[in-house]
Amino acid sequence: VAAQCPHRGANLAEGSVIDGCVRCPYHGWSFDGSGRCVHIPSNPADLRIPAEFAVASYRCREQDGFVWVSVGDPPADPPDLPWVHDRALTGFTMQGEVGLAFDWWVENVLDVSHVAIAHGGSYAAEDATVGPFEVERWEDDAGYTASVELAQRYGFWTRLLHQSARHFTMQVRIEVSMPGTVVFCVDMPGGRKQVIVTLATPVDDVTTRYFIVPLRNYFRWPGANAIGRYFTQKVLDEDIALGHASLAPITLAVASARSVRADTPSIEFLRLLRIWSRRELSRPRL
Repeated sequence: VAAQCPHRGANLAEGSVIDGCVRCPYHGWSFDGSGRCVHIPSNPADLRIPAEFAVASYRCREQDGFVWVSVGDPPADPPDLPWVHDRALTGFTMQGEVGLAFDWWVENVLDVSHVAIAHGGSYAAEDATVGPFEVERWEDDAGYTASVELAQRYGFWTRLLHQSARHFTMQVRIEVSMPGTVVFCVDMPGGRKQVIVTLATPVDDVTTRYFIVPLRNYFRWPGANAIGRYFTQKVLDEDIALGHASLAPITLAVASARSVRADTPSIEFLRLLRIWSRRELSRPRL
């Protein structure tokens, strides 16, 4: 349901769930799954509650270990994430909130060319070469697939984590389901495979909630996931610091006039996000 209580505007997300209903933390008004107000503690039990004392409700589904909400009209199904059920892959989940705009965050996730430069303290990659992208657009602007060949040199710790040579080439397939689900499928030499599932949703104009699920078919030693969490957090910290220090971060409000072929996934995402934003602005408000 919508977060704002119709009584005095309290945040229902700060309330509690009692008998299948959301209870407002301010005055205790309770709302069922359809958004209908079913109980007001200060009212006599026999007093009818007006129908307009309701909040908007949205379609919700639990799938692939996440809770998905569709606020569109018509409502859309969530993307399938079969990788999280693949027994050949192992990994972990990380989540959090960052004080960065949603469009900047997703655009940064898609930016493969910044890794060798911005993540020297974690990946320690060098001499990264990004081949031409092959892009397949999906129907109804629902997303796209971008495939590319990447070649770069890695430092000692990254080679140890990936059990790889210093210099190697990998095939990368990026699947973007609008508005904020990105999956990297990476095929490396020796049959090693990595899948990184990233999800993002805007909390407000300057805050984004993220989920990251790195999966792999190698590095199965005891404690490997703990090392992976530490490494992933270092990468996140580097990106967050870069975002906060940027003078003009790439968002829909500040578009870049200069791009190269390595920016193809970002350009395509921003193109679709503009379309989705226009659709949202044209939708009747509740």
